[in-house]
Amino acid sequence: MSGPTIIFAIDSAETRLLSRYAEDGQLPFLGQFVKNWRIVQGPQHFCEMGAWTTFWSGIPAVKHGYHCIRRLIPGRYEVELCHRPLLECPPFWATMSGSVSIWDAQEYDPIPSLAGEQLCNWRTSFAERCPPTPTSHPEALLDEVVTRFGKPTRPVAIDLKGTSRSKENYYRLSKERIATCGRMFREALLNGDRDLYIFGCAELHSAGHLCWTYEEEGEQRMLELYQDLDRELASVYELAPADAQCLAVSAYGIYANYPLSDVAEKILRGLGYQQSPAGGVRQMKSLLPLGMRRKIGEFLPLRTQERLINENLQNNTDWSKSVAFGMPTLYTGYIRINLRGREPLGLVEPGEEYDWVVAQIAEDFERLESPIPAHVRRVAELSGEVPQHLPDIMISWEEREEPWDTIKHPRYQAPIETHRFHRSTYHSYRGFIGAMDDAVLDGIPPVLDIPEVAGHLRRICERGSGGPSADSPYSGALQGGSPG
Repeated sequence: MSGPTIIFAIDSAETRLLSRYAEDGQLPFLGQFVKNWRIVQGPQHFCEMGAWTTFWSGIPAVKHGYHCIRRLIPGRYEVELCHRPLLECPPFWATMSGSVSIWDAQEYDPIPSLAGEQLCNWRTSFAERCPPTPTSHPEALLDEVVTRFGKPTRPVAIDLKGTSRSKENYYRLSKERIATCGRMFREALLNGDRDLYIFGCAELHSAGHLCWTYEEEGEQRMLELYQDLDRELASVYELAPADAQCLAVSAYGIYANYPLSDVAEKILRGLGYQQSPAGGVRQMKSLLPLGMRRKIGEFLPLRTQERLINENLQNNTDWSKSVAFGMPTLYTGYIRINLRGREPLGLVEPGEEYDWVVAQIAEDFERLESPIPAHVRRVAELSGEVPQHLPDIMISWEEREEPWDTIKHPRYQAPIETHRFHRSTYHSYRGFIGAMDDAVLDGIPPVLDIPEVAGHLRRICERGSGGPSADSPYSGALQGGSPG
Protein backbone atom coordinates (compact mmCIF):
# COMPACT_ATOMS: atom_id res chain seq x y z
CA MET A 1 0.00 0.00 0.00
CA SER A 2 1.21 3.52 -0.79
CA GLY A 3 1.64 6.27 1.78
CA PRO A 4 -0.89 8.80 3.04
CA THR A 5 -2.12 11.95 1.36
CA ILE A 6 -1.55 15.18 3.28
CA ILE A 7 -3.50 18.30 2.33
CA PHE A 8 -2.69 21.69 3.86
CA ALA A 9 -5.89 23.77 3.53
CA ILE A 10 -4.89 27.43 3.90
CA ASP A 11 -7.77 29.86 4.11
CA SER A 12 -7.33 33.13 2.17
CA ALA A 13 -3.87 32.38 0.78
CA GLU A 14 -3.52 35.00 -1.95
CA THR A 15 -1.87 33.62 -5.09
CA ARG A 16 -0.21 36.92 -6.04
CA LEU A 17 1.50 37.20 -2.65
CA LEU A 18 2.55 33.56 -2.71
CA SER A 19 3.99 33.97 -6.21
CA ARG A 20 5.98 37.04 -5.26
CA TYR A 21 7.25 35.63 -1.98
CA ALA A 22 8.18 32.33 -3.62
CA GLU A 23 9.96 34.03 -6.51
CA ASP A 24 12.02 36.02 -3.99
CA GLY A 25 12.96 32.81 -2.17
CA GLN A 26 11.14 33.85 0.99
CA LEU A 27 8.91 30.76 1.25
CA PRO A 28 11.20 27.74 0.86
CA PHE A 29 8.45 25.22 1.64
CA LEU A 30 5.27 26.72 0.17
CA GLY A 31 7.27 27.93 -2.81
CA GLN A 32 7.57 24.33 -3.97
CA PHE A 33 3.78 24.17 -4.37
CA VAL A 34 3.72 27.42 -6.33
CA LYS A 35 5.98 25.95 -9.02
CA ASN A 36 3.35 23.57 -10.33
CA TRP A 37 0.08 24.78 -8.93
CA ARG A 38 -3.26 24.84 -10.73
CA ILE A 39 -5.32 28.00 -10.36
CA VAL A 40 -8.92 27.67 -9.20
CA GLN A 41 -11.16 30.32 -10.74
CA GLY A 42 -14.07 30.42 -13.13
CA PRO A 43 -17.70 31.43 -13.58
CA GLN A 44 -18.90 29.22 -10.70
CA HIS A 45 -16.44 30.82 -8.27
CA PHE A 46 -18.29 33.93 -7.13
CA CYS A 47 -18.55 33.89 -3.33
CA GLU A 48 -16.49 33.58 -0.17
CA MET A 49 -19.20 31.95 1.94
CA GLY A 50 -19.81 28.46 0.62
CA ALA A 51 -16.59 28.40 -1.41
CA TRP A 52 -15.00 25.70 0.76
CA THR A 53 -18.27 23.73 0.65
CA THR A 54 -17.99 23.63 -3.14
CA PHE A 55 -14.23 23.07 -3.03
CA TRP A 56 -14.61 19.93 -0.89
CA SER A 57 -17.86 18.54 -2.34
CA GLY A 58 -17.91 19.55 -6.00
CA ILE A 59 -21.46 20.87 -5.63
CA PRO A 60 -21.67 24.45 -6.98
CA ALA A 61 -23.18 27.28 -4.96
CA VAL A 62 -25.98 27.67 -7.50
CA LYS A 63 -27.13 24.22 -6.36
CA HIS A 64 -26.35 24.15 -2.63
CA GLY A 65 -27.48 27.74 -2.01
CA TYR A 66 -24.78 28.82 0.46
CA HIS A 67 -23.31 31.98 -1.02
CA CYS A 68 -23.70 34.66 1.64
CA ILE A 69 -24.49 35.02 5.34
CA ARG A 70 -28.05 35.97 4.31
CA ARG A 71 -30.18 33.82 2.07
CA LEU A 72 -33.49 34.84 0.52
CA ILE A 73 -36.52 32.87 1.66
CA PRO A 74 -38.49 31.77 -1.44
CA GLY A 75 -41.99 33.19 -1.64
CA ARG A 76 -41.17 36.09 0.69
CA TYR A 77 -39.37 39.41 0.58
CA GLU A 78 -37.23 38.32 3.49
CA VAL A 79 -33.72 37.02 4.16
CA GLU A 80 -32.46 34.67 6.85
CA LEU A 81 -29.01 34.27 8.39
CA CYS A 82 -27.30 31.05 7.41
CA HIS A 83 -23.95 29.31 7.70
CA ARG A 84 -24.73 26.03 5.96
CA PRO A 85 -25.87 24.88 2.52
CA LEU A 86 -29.45 23.91 1.77
CA LEU A 87 -28.38 20.48 0.52
CA GLU A 88 -26.26 17.74 1.96
CA CYS A 89 -22.80 18.37 0.51
CA PRO A 90 -20.60 15.46 1.54
CA PRO A 91 -16.89 16.16 1.04
CA PHE A 92 -14.89 14.07 -1.40
CA TRP A 93 -13.51 11.91 1.43
CA ALA A 94 -16.98 10.94 2.76
CA THR A 95 -17.13 7.65 0.85
CA MET A 96 -13.43 6.91 0.59
CA SER A 97 -12.06 3.69 1.98
CA GLY A 98 -9.43 3.93 4.66
CA SER A 99 -9.06 6.26 7.60
CA VAL A 100 -8.99 10.04 7.89
CA SER A 101 -7.53 12.68 10.17
CA ILE A 102 -9.33 15.98 9.56
CA TRP A 103 -8.23 19.03 11.53
CA ASP A 104 -10.34 22.14 11.04
CA ALA A 105 -11.20 21.76 7.37
CA GLN A 106 -13.36 24.78 6.59
CA GLU A 107 -17.17 24.48 6.22
CA TYR A 108 -17.30 20.84 7.18
CA ASP A 109 -19.02 18.79 9.89
CA PRO A 110 -17.89 15.40 11.22
CA ILE A 111 -18.96 12.20 9.52
CA PRO A 112 -19.28 9.61 12.31
CA SER A 113 -19.11 6.65 9.92
CA LEU A 114 -15.50 7.44 8.98
CA ALA A 115 -12.61 5.81 10.79
CA GLY A 116 -10.34 8.39 12.33
CA GLU A 117 -10.53 11.74 14.09
CA GLN A 118 -12.30 14.86 12.85
CA LEU A 119 -12.12 18.32 14.43
CA CYS A 120 -14.52 20.91 13.01
CA ASN A 121 -15.15 24.64 13.52
CA TRP A 122 -12.45 25.00 16.13
CA ARG A 123 -10.74 28.03 14.62
CA THR A 124 -12.14 28.30 11.12
CA SER A 125 -13.20 31.69 9.80
CA PHE A 126 -16.91 32.54 9.98
CA ALA A 127 -19.26 35.50 10.09
CA GLU A 128 -19.92 36.88 13.55
CA ARG A 129 -23.67 36.94 12.93
CA CYS A 130 -24.02 33.22 12.28
CA PRO A 131 -21.27 31.19 13.96
CA PRO A 132 -21.07 27.41 13.42
CA THR A 133 -20.87 25.01 16.36
CA PRO A 134 -17.44 23.60 17.26
CA THR A 135 -17.62 19.82 17.24
CA SER A 136 -15.56 16.69 16.76
CA HIS A 137 -15.65 12.96 16.20
CA PRO A 138 -15.22 11.35 18.58
CA GLU A 139 -16.84 13.93 20.86
CA ALA A 140 -14.03 13.70 23.43
CA LEU A 141 -11.53 15.01 20.89
CA LEU A 142 -12.83 18.58 21.11
CA ASP A 143 -12.39 18.64 24.88
CA GLU A 144 -8.88 17.32 24.51
CA VAL A 145 -8.01 19.95 21.90
CA VAL A 146 -9.40 22.71 24.12
CA THR A 147 -7.27 21.49 27.03
CA ARG A 148 -4.13 21.12 24.97
CA PHE A 149 -4.37 23.92 22.42
CA GLY A 150 -7.02 26.43 23.47
CA LYS A 151 -10.69 27.29 23.17
CA PRO A 152 -12.60 27.42 19.89
CA THR A 153 -12.63 30.93 18.49
CA ARG A 154 -12.62 32.89 15.28
CA PRO A 155 -9.31 33.87 13.78
CA VAL A 156 -8.20 37.24 15.13
CA ALA A 157 -11.06 39.70 14.62
CA ILE A 158 -10.40 43.16 13.23
CA ASP A 159 -11.20 46.30 15.16
CA LEU A 160 -11.09 48.93 12.44
CA LYS A 161 -10.93 51.66 15.06
CA GLY A 162 -8.26 49.91 17.07
CA THR A 163 -5.10 51.61 18.24
CA SER A 164 -1.62 50.78 17.01
CA ARG A 165 -1.09 48.85 20.21
CA SER A 166 -4.26 46.78 19.82
CA LYS A 167 -3.38 45.98 16.19
CA GLU A 168 0.06 44.90 17.32
CA ASN A 169 -1.54 42.60 19.92
CA TYR A 170 -3.81 41.08 17.25
CA TYR A 171 -0.82 40.52 15.00
CA ARG A 172 1.15 38.79 17.76
CA LEU A 173 -1.86 36.63 18.59
CA SER A 174 -2.08 35.55 14.94
CA LYS A 175 1.55 34.47 15.05
CA GLU A 176 0.93 32.49 18.23
CA ARG A 177 -2.06 30.73 16.72
CA ILE A 178 -0.15 29.77 13.59
CA ALA A 179 2.45 28.19 15.88
CA THR A 180 -0.32 26.38 17.78
CA CYS A 181 -1.67 24.94 14.52
CA GLY A 182 1.77 23.64 13.65
CA ARG A 183 2.17 21.96 17.03
CA MET A 184 -1.25 20.32 16.80
CA PHE A 185 -0.67 19.12 13.23
CA ARG A 186 2.71 17.62 14.13
CA GLU A 187 1.25 15.60 16.97
CA ALA A 188 -1.65 14.43 14.83
CA LEU A 189 0.69 13.26 12.06
CA LEU A 190 3.06 11.51 14.44
CA ASN A 191 0.30 9.61 16.19
CA GLY A 192 -2.41 9.20 13.58
CA ASP A 193 -1.33 6.54 11.05
CA ARG A 194 -4.10 7.59 8.65
CA ASP A 195 -4.63 7.42 4.90
CA LEU A 196 -5.76 11.03 4.50
CA TYR A 197 -4.79 14.07 6.54
CA ILE A 198 -6.33 17.49 6.06
CA PHE A 199 -4.80 20.28 8.13
CA GLY A 200 -6.77 23.53 7.96
CA CYS A 201 -5.42 26.91 9.06
CA ALA A 202 -7.54 30.08 8.87
CA GLU A 203 -5.20 32.58 10.48
CA LEU A 204 -4.21 34.20 7.17
CA HIS A 205 -7.86 35.14 6.68
CA SER A 206 -8.39 37.81 9.34
CA ALA A 207 -4.68 38.49 9.74
CA GLY A 208 -4.53 39.28 6.03
CA HIS A 209 -7.28 41.86 6.44
CA LEU A 210 -5.49 43.18 9.52
CA CYS A 211 -2.14 43.66 7.80
CA TRP A 212 -3.77 45.75 5.09
CA THR A 213 -4.59 48.33 7.80
CA TYR A 214 -0.93 48.78 8.76
CA GLU A 215 -0.15 50.86 5.68
CA GLU A 216 3.66 50.89 5.23
CA GLU A 217 4.23 48.14 7.80
CA GLY A 218 1.53 45.92 6.37
CA GLU A 219 3.58 44.34 3.61
CA GLN A 220 6.34 43.24 5.99
CA ARG A 221 3.85 41.91 8.54
CA MET A 222 2.00 39.97 5.88
CA LEU A 223 5.26 38.39 4.74
CA GLU A 224 6.16 37.44 8.31
CA LEU A 225 2.84 35.63 8.75
CA TYR A 226 3.29 33.72 5.50
CA GLN A 227 6.82 32.82 6.59
CA ASP A 228 5.57 31.65 9.99
CA LEU A 229 3.07 29.37 8.30
CA ASP A 230 5.74 28.23 5.84
CA ARG A 231 8.00 27.10 8.70
CA GLU A 232 5.21 25.38 10.62
CA LEU A 233 3.94 23.42 7.63
CA ALA A 234 7.47 22.48 6.65
CA SER A 235 8.01 21.07 10.13
CA VAL A 236 4.83 18.99 9.74
CA TYR A 237 5.93 17.65 6.37
CA GLU A 238 9.32 16.62 7.79
CA LEU A 239 7.50 14.08 9.96
CA ALA A 240 5.56 12.56 7.05
CA PRO A 241 6.39 9.09 5.71
CA ALA A 242 8.74 9.10 2.75
CA ASP A 243 5.99 7.82 0.44
CA ALA A 244 3.42 10.48 1.44
CA GLN A 245 1.99 12.74 -1.26
CA CYS A 246 1.54 16.31 -0.09
CA LEU A 247 -0.70 19.09 -1.40
CA ALA A 248 -1.42 22.69 -0.43
CA VAL A 249 -4.76 24.25 -1.38
CA SER A 250 -6.79 27.38 -0.90
CA ALA A 251 -10.33 28.16 -2.04
CA TYR A 252 -9.87 31.93 -2.40
CA GLY A 253 -7.48 34.78 -1.71
CA ILE A 254 -7.61 38.41 -0.64
CA TYR A 255 -7.56 41.70 -2.52
CA ALA A 256 -8.03 45.44 -2.07
CA ASN A 257 -11.61 46.69 -1.97
CA TYR A 258 -14.05 48.54 0.25
CA PRO A 259 -17.69 47.73 1.10
CA LEU A 260 -20.32 48.75 -1.45
CA SER A 261 -23.28 47.53 0.56
CA ASP A 262 -26.07 49.71 -0.86
CA VAL A 263 -24.72 50.44 -4.29
CA ALA A 264 -26.58 47.83 -6.35
CA GLU A 265 -29.91 48.83 -4.82
CA LYS A 266 -29.12 52.52 -5.26
CA ILE A 267 -28.33 51.99 -8.93
CA LEU A 268 -31.50 49.98 -9.46
CA ARG A 269 -33.54 52.80 -7.95
CA GLY A 270 -31.63 55.44 -9.89
CA LEU A 271 -32.26 53.65 -13.19
CA GLY A 272 -35.93 53.01 -12.41
CA TYR A 273 -35.85 49.23 -11.99
CA GLN A 274 -36.74 49.46 -8.28
CA GLN A 275 -39.38 52.00 -7.23
CA SER A 276 -40.05 53.49 -3.81
CA PRO A 277 -43.60 53.57 -2.44
CA ALA A 278 -45.67 56.71 -2.78
CA GLY A 279 -45.21 59.13 0.15
CA GLY A 280 -48.41 58.20 1.93
CA VAL A 281 -47.58 54.51 2.00
CA ARG A 282 -43.99 54.72 3.22
CA GLN A 283 -43.08 54.28 6.86
CA MET A 284 -41.89 57.47 8.59
CA LYS A 285 -38.40 56.06 9.08
CA SER A 286 -38.17 55.30 5.36
CA LEU A 287 -38.28 59.03 4.65
CA LEU A 288 -34.64 59.09 5.77
CA PRO A 289 -32.14 58.38 2.99
CA LEU A 290 -31.21 54.70 2.69
CA GLY A 291 -27.58 55.36 3.62
CA MET A 292 -28.58 57.24 6.78
CA ARG A 293 -30.98 54.47 7.83
CA ARG A 294 -28.22 51.89 7.39
CA LYS A 295 -25.75 54.01 9.38
CA ILE A 296 -28.19 54.33 12.28
CA GLY A 297 -28.93 50.60 12.14
CA GLU A 298 -25.25 49.69 12.41
CA PHE A 299 -25.22 50.82 16.05
CA LEU A 300 -28.19 48.67 17.07
CA PRO A 301 -28.04 45.09 18.46
CA LEU A 302 -27.46 42.47 15.75
CA ARG A 303 -30.92 40.97 16.19
CA THR A 304 -32.53 44.38 15.74
CA GLN A 305 -30.36 45.06 12.71
CA GLU A 306 -31.55 41.87 11.03
CA ARG A 307 -35.19 42.75 11.74
CA LEU A 308 -34.73 46.22 10.28
CA ILE A 309 -33.00 44.79 7.20
CA ASN A 310 -36.09 42.69 6.49
CA GLU A 311 -38.48 45.56 7.25
CA ASN A 312 -36.61 47.71 4.76
CA LEU A 313 -36.68 44.95 2.17
CA GLN A 314 -40.43 44.43 2.59
CA ASN A 315 -41.76 47.96 3.09
CA ASN A 316 -39.62 50.39 1.12
CA THR A 317 -40.31 49.18 -2.39
CA ASP A 318 -43.42 49.56 -4.53
CA TRP A 319 -43.73 45.97 -5.71
CA SER A 320 -46.42 46.85 -8.25
CA LYS A 321 -43.90 48.97 -10.18
CA SER A 322 -40.54 47.29 -9.45
CA VAL A 323 -39.11 44.71 -11.83
CA ALA A 324 -36.04 44.05 -9.63
CA PHE A 325 -34.66 44.77 -6.18
CA GLY A 326 -31.31 44.84 -4.41
CA MET A 327 -30.56 42.29 -1.72
CA PRO A 328 -28.65 43.22 1.46
CA THR A 329 -24.94 42.51 1.11
CA LEU A 330 -21.65 44.10 2.16
CA TYR A 331 -19.21 43.79 -0.76
CA THR A 332 -20.90 42.01 -3.68
CA GLY A 333 -23.93 43.38 -5.53
CA TYR A 334 -26.90 41.00 -5.48
CA ILE A 335 -29.98 41.64 -7.64
CA ARG A 336 -33.21 39.70 -7.61
CA ILE A 337 -35.86 39.91 -10.33
CA ASN A 338 -39.41 40.48 -9.05
CA LEU A 339 -40.60 37.34 -10.81
CA ARG A 340 -44.24 36.32 -11.01
CA GLY A 341 -44.84 32.96 -9.34
CA ARG A 342 -41.62 33.17 -7.30
CA GLU A 343 -41.92 36.51 -5.50
CA PRO A 344 -45.11 37.28 -3.50
CA LEU A 345 -46.03 40.23 -5.73
CA GLY A 346 -44.06 39.25 -8.80
CA LEU A 347 -44.32 41.53 -11.81
CA VAL A 348 -42.01 40.03 -14.44
CA GLU A 349 -43.31 37.03 -16.38
CA PRO A 350 -41.17 33.88 -16.48
CA GLY A 351 -39.52 32.99 -19.75
CA GLU A 352 -38.69 35.58 -22.37
CA GLU A 353 -39.58 38.62 -20.24
CA TYR A 354 -37.40 37.35 -17.37
CA ASP A 355 -34.49 36.77 -19.75
CA TRP A 356 -34.94 40.23 -21.25
CA VAL A 357 -35.02 42.01 -17.86
CA VAL A 358 -31.94 40.12 -16.63
CA ALA A 359 -30.09 41.04 -19.81
CA GLN A 360 -31.11 44.70 -19.61
CA ILE A 361 -30.02 45.07 -15.99
CA ALA A 362 -26.77 43.19 -16.58
CA GLU A 363 -25.97 45.41 -19.55
CA ASP A 364 -26.74 48.54 -17.53
CA PHE A 365 -24.33 47.47 -14.79
CA GLU A 366 -21.68 46.69 -17.38
CA ARG A 367 -21.95 50.32 -18.52
CA LEU A 368 -20.96 51.66 -15.10
CA GLU A 369 -17.94 53.97 -15.09
CA SER A 370 -17.77 53.93 -11.28
CA PRO A 371 -17.72 51.61 -9.46
CA ILE A 372 -16.41 49.33 -12.21
CA PRO A 373 -17.73 45.75 -12.23
CA ALA A 374 -15.18 42.96 -12.50
CA HIS A 375 -17.87 40.37 -13.26
CA VAL A 376 -21.61 40.57 -13.89
CA ARG A 377 -22.89 37.01 -13.53
CA ARG A 378 -26.33 35.84 -14.65
CA VAL A 379 -27.08 32.99 -12.27
CA ALA A 380 -29.65 31.21 -14.47
CA GLU A 381 -26.98 30.83 -17.15
CA LEU A 382 -24.66 29.18 -14.62
CA SER A 383 -27.22 26.81 -13.13
CA GLY A 384 -29.43 26.14 -16.16
CA GLU A 385 -32.53 27.20 -14.25
CA VAL A 386 -34.05 30.23 -12.56
CA PRO A 387 -32.63 30.39 -8.99
CA GLN A 388 -34.89 30.02 -5.98
CA HIS A 389 -32.64 31.16 -3.12
CA LEU A 390 -29.84 32.95 -4.94
CA PRO A 391 -29.89 36.33 -6.66
CA ASP A 392 -30.53 36.42 -10.38
CA ILE A 393 -27.53 38.70 -10.98
CA MET A 394 -24.28 38.91 -9.00
CA ILE A 395 -21.82 41.77 -9.40
CA SER A 396 -18.26 41.70 -8.10
CA TRP A 397 -16.21 44.87 -8.30
CA GLU A 398 -12.80 45.71 -9.69
CA GLU A 399 -9.90 45.81 -7.23
CA ARG A 400 -9.24 49.30 -5.94
CA GLU A 401 -6.92 50.66 -3.24
CA GLU A 402 -9.16 53.66 -2.55
CA PRO A 403 -12.91 53.61 -1.74
CA TRP A 404 -15.34 54.19 -4.57
CA ASP A 405 -17.03 57.51 -3.76
CA THR A 406 -19.34 58.08 -6.73
CA ILE A 407 -21.79 56.17 -8.87
CA LYS A 408 -21.27 57.14 -12.50
CA HIS A 409 -23.59 55.76 -15.15
CA PRO A 410 -24.63 57.37 -18.43
CA ARG A 411 -28.16 57.83 -16.99
CA TYR A 412 -27.48 58.23 -13.27
CA GLN A 413 -24.94 59.71 -10.86
CA ALA A 414 -24.91 59.78 -7.07
CA PRO A 415 -22.45 59.81 -4.16
CA ILE A 416 -21.50 56.59 -2.33
CA GLU A 417 -21.70 56.79 1.45
CA THR A 418 -18.92 55.34 3.59
CA HIS A 419 -19.94 52.18 5.40
CA ARG A 420 -19.13 51.87 9.08
CA PHE A 421 -17.28 48.63 8.33
CA HIS A 422 -14.72 50.56 6.30
CA ARG A 423 -12.34 47.66 5.72
CA SER A 424 -9.94 47.96 2.82
CA THR A 425 -9.97 44.32 1.70
CA TYR A 426 -12.26 41.58 0.51
CA HIS A 427 -11.68 38.14 -1.04
CA SER A 428 -10.50 37.36 -4.53
CA TYR A 429 -12.33 34.48 -6.18
CA ARG A 430 -9.08 32.75 -7.03
CA GLY A 431 -7.65 29.72 -5.25
CA PHE A 432 -5.16 26.99 -6.08
CA ILE A 433 -4.09 23.36 -5.81
CA GLY A 434 -0.38 22.72 -5.53
CA ALA A 435 1.61 19.53 -4.96
CA MET A 436 5.10 18.75 -3.75
CA ASP A 437 5.45 16.34 -6.69
CA ASP A 438 4.23 17.66 -10.03
CA ALA A 439 3.21 14.17 -11.13
CA VAL A 440 0.47 14.21 -8.48
CA LEU A 441 -1.33 16.87 -10.53
CA ASP A 442 -1.22 14.99 -13.82
CA GLY A 443 -4.48 15.37 -15.71
CA ILE A 444 -5.52 18.60 -13.98
CA PRO A 445 -5.73 21.63 -16.32
CA PRO A 446 -3.75 24.80 -15.51
CA VAL A 447 -7.00 26.60 -14.59
CA LEU A 448 -10.14 24.90 -13.30
CA ASP A 449 -13.45 26.06 -11.87
CA ILE A 450 -14.13 25.47 -8.20
CA PRO A 451 -16.71 22.63 -8.56
CA GLU A 452 -14.09 20.61 -10.47
CA VAL A 453 -11.64 20.50 -7.56
CA ALA A 454 -13.23 17.78 -5.43
CA GLY A 455 -13.16 15.12 -8.15
CA HIS A 456 -9.46 15.70 -8.76
CA LEU A 457 -8.64 15.59 -5.05
CA ARG A 458 -10.51 12.34 -4.67
CA ARG A 459 -8.63 10.75 -7.57
CA ILE A 460 -5.32 11.92 -6.12
CA CYS A 461 -6.16 10.37 -2.75
CA GLU A 462 -7.30 7.11 -4.31
CA ARG A 463 -4.07 6.85 -6.33
CA GLY A 464 -2.06 7.51 -3.20
CA SER A 465 -3.81 5.01 -0.96
CA GLY A 466 -3.31 2.12 -3.33
CA GLY A 467 -6.52 0.54 -2.09
CA PRO A 468 -8.73 0.43 0.98
CA SER A 469 -7.23 0.33 4.44
CA ALA A 470 -8.69 -1.44 7.43
CA ASP A 471 -11.01 0.64 9.58
CA SER A 472 -9.32 1.63 12.79
CA PRO A 473 -11.22 3.40 15.57
CA TYR A 474 -9.79 6.46 17.27
CA SER A 475 -7.55 5.80 20.22
CA GLY A 476 -6.04 9.15 21.03
CA ALA A 477 -4.28 10.73 18.06
CA LEU A 478 -2.88 13.49 20.24
CA GLN A 479 -1.66 11.26 23.03
CA GLY A 480 0.74 8.92 21.31
CA GLY A 481 0.02 5.29 20.73
CA SER A 482 -1.03 3.77 17.47
CA PRO A 483 -4.70 4.21 16.51
CA GLY A 484 -6.53 0.99 16.03
